[in-house]
Amino acid sequence: MNKILIIEDDLNLKKYMREYLNAYDYDTILLNDFQNVLEDVQHIDPNLIILDINHPTFDGFYFLKIIRNKSKVPVIIVSANAK
Repeated sequence: MNKILIIEDDLNLKKYMREYLNAYDYDTILLNDFQNVLEDVQHIDPNLIILDINHPTFDGFYFLKIIRNKSKVPVIIVSANAK
């Protein structure tokens, strides 16, 4: 597992995740536009996705559903929700 796609809208959190994973020689890609998530996943073809649940337009479960329609890539779901 080498290529990790991070789907996170919090700039500080995704930068921290990228720095941490890069320190262990993982190739990380940050998704900055959430309009074409499925197309981006198919183009990037990651070995793993780290998916945040809280997004401004759709929640992560929506993104997971559309990703699962076309891909079986492993997904780790994360949330920084303090509620």
